[in-house]
Amino acid sequence: MSSTINTKIWWWGGCVLFMFLMMCVHVVSSQSTSYLTYVSDRLTHSAPAASTNHTITFTLTQAVPAGGAVELLFDEGGITIPAALDYTDVDMAFAAVAGGPYTERPLSWLQSAGTDDVTVTSGANGSVRFDLNTSVGIAAGNEVVVEIGTNATYGALGDQQTTLINATGTYPVTIYTYDASDIEIDYGRTVFVVVEPVTAGPVDTTDTDPPIIISSWPSGILQTGTEAAEMYVETNELATCKYATSSMSYSLMPYTFWSTSTSDYALWNFAQLTGLTDGESYIYYVRCIDFRLNEMNPDYIIAFEVGIPPGSSTTTSTSTSVGTGIGDVASSTCIGDQCVGDDIGSGSGSTGTGDGSSPTGGDNSGSGNGGGSSGGDYLPQADVMIDGWAYPNSTVYLLRDGVEVGTESPGGDAYFSNLTEGLDRGSYSFSVYAIDAKNGRSATISTTLWLQQDTYNEISNVMLPPTVHVVENSVAPGAPLEVSGYTAPRATVTTWLRPKLAEVTSADIVATTTATAAGTWALTISTTGLSQGTYELIAQAVMPDGTVESDKSLRKTIGIGVDVGADGDCISIGDLNCDGYVNLVDFSILLFNWNTSSATADINGDGLVSLPDFSIMLYNWTG
Repeated sequence: MSSTINTKIWWWGGCVLFMFLMMCVHVVSSQSTSYLTYVSDRLTHSAPAASTNHTITFTLTQAVPAGGAVELLFDEGGITIPAALDYTDVDMAFAAVAGGPYTERPLSWLQSAGTDDVTVTSGANGSVRFDLNTSVGIAAGNEVVVEIGTNATYGALGDQQTTLINATGTYPVTIYTYDASDIEIDYGRTVFVVVEPVTAGPVDTTDTDPPIIISSWPSGILQTGTEAAEMYVETNELATCKYATSSMSYSLMPYTFWSTSTSDYALWNFAQLTGLTDGESYIYYVRCIDFRLNEMNPDYIIAFEVGIPPGSSTTTSTSTSVGTGIGDVASSTCIGDQCVGDDIGSGSGSTGTGDGSSPTGGDNSGSGNGGGSSGGDYLPQADVMIDGWAYPNSTVYLLRDGVEVGTESPGGDAYFSNLTEGLDRGSYSFSVYAIDAKNGRSATISTTLWLQQDTYNEISNVMLPPTVHVVENSVAPGAPLEVSGYTAPRATVTTWLRPKLAEVTSADIVATTTATAAGTWALTISTTGLSQGTYELIAQAVMPDGTVESDKSLRKTIGIGVDVGADGDCISIGDLNCDGYVNLVDFSILLFNWNTSSATADINGDGLVSLPDFSIMLYNWTG
C-alpha cells in the first residue's frame, strides 16, 4: 500500500514539475517578442468628429519574414473606420534608414508572390492587417510607414478617411508583427489625441479666403515659331489649380495643373501648352482652391499671343526736326523724311535720315546732317552661360530645345563652360549630358528658362550625375557585384542597390567611395542575403567640399539569380519579375498595374497596361 502511495506521489510530482517546465518554456518563448521603436501616429486633423488621415511610423526590432504580417489595432476607440475603406486607401513603404528613400509595397485584396493582402476591419474597434507577400519580407532595423486615408497615393488614390470620436481624449494605437505561422514577433504602442480646435476669442479662425495668384506666365508676345510653352501660376498659399478656355467653376474645368510637391497642394503649379500657332492669340481662365476648398472667383486670366518675331520692329515713330546743309544758301527744314530748302541738299533729323530738295533750284548744292522721321525699336537679345563639372577628358553635349547646339571637352579638373549669345526673348529648354572615356552616358540635366531681352543668364554649378558601369548585368545570389564609373575628381560617390518597383525585398544596400584624381570610382557590392530577382543600381555624387550635389544617375538593371539582357530587359517576353518563367507571379504584377502606364507591365510599350499586354503574356506563358 505504501508503495502505491509513493508511486502516486512521484507521478503527481512529475506532472507538477513537467507543467512548471512547460510554463518556463512558455515564459522564455514569450520573451522572444521585442518592442518596436520610434512609434508614432500623425493625424491631418485632430478635432472631435473630424475626418482625418493617418501616417503611422515605426522601426522594426526584428525582421518580418515573407508570408508574415503587420497588424494595426484601433480596438480601444478613438476612431471609426468606414466600411468603404479598403486596400486602395492604404499604403505601406519601408526604408533602410529613417527618412528614406522608401520602397513601396504593392498591395491588393489577396496575398500573392508579388502583392501583400490588406484586410480592413471597419467600425469603432477596427484594424488594418497586412499579410506580406510570399516572396520577401522586411528586414530588421527598417523604418516602416503606413498611410491610411486620402494620403495613400501608390497604385491607387485613396478616397476614404477615418472619423475621430466626437469627444476629446487620448486613444492608443497598437501594432503587432507576426511570422509566417502568425506567432508574434514585435509589439509597439503609441497614442493620438483628439482636441478641441483652437480659437482666438470670439473670432472664427477658420480659413475662408481663397488663394490669390501673385505671378504667372506666359504673357505678352511669344517669339515666332513657339509651338509649346510651360504655363505656371504662383499662389500666396498652398493650392491646386485648374484651367479652361472659357469661364466656369473650378469643378467643371477640364485641365489640371501639376506641381513638384508630393502633396496635392503647392505654391507653384505648372501646365504644358502645346499646338501653339504663329499669329494666334490665346486666353486661359484659371481657378485655384486651397485645402479647405476655398475657390477663387472670378477667374484669373492668362493671355498671350504668338507671332511677333523678336528683333523685328514693334513700334513706329514720327518726328519733326530741323536740319542744316552746307552751301551758299544751305538752310532746310525737314518734316518727317521730307525737307524743303533753298538749295538742293541732304540732311537728317534727330532720329533717322531724310532728303531735302529745292523747289526752285540754286547756284550751289549742299550737304547736311539733319534727322529722319521714321524708324523702329529693336529688342536687344539675351546671353546664356552654362558651367559646371562633368568628368576629366569627357565630352559634354549641350542641347537647346532638344537639338544639339555644341560640345565642350573638360580637362583634368572636369570643369566646363559654354556661352551662347544673341538669343531672342522667349522660353527655351537647355539640356546637358556627358559621355565618359568608356563611352558611358550620364543622365541628362535639363531646365527651362524664360529669357528677357538684354539680359545675361547663368545656369551655374551643374554637376553631372556619375556614369555607372558593371562587369556583369547578371550575377549569382551571394556573388560580388563589381561597379565602376566616372565623376568629378575626388567627389564622394554613393550607390543604392534596390529592388525594381514591381518587386519587394528587405532593404536597400548602400555603399560609398571616393573618386580618384582622374574621376574614376569603383565599388564591390555584396549580394549576400538578397533574394532572387531584378534590382536597380543608381549612383549620386557630391563635390569634395560638399557644396554641390549631382542628381541621381541613370538606373542600371541588375539580375541576381536571373538573366537580364545587356540593356536590363528580361530574356522572356512577359516575364515581368525576370525569374525565367511567365506565370501567375507575372500575372499578379500585370493585374496590379492594370490600366496604368507602368513601364514594368506595359509589355507592348503603347503606354497603357491593357488587354494586348495580357494577350502577349498568355502567348508566352510557361506556367
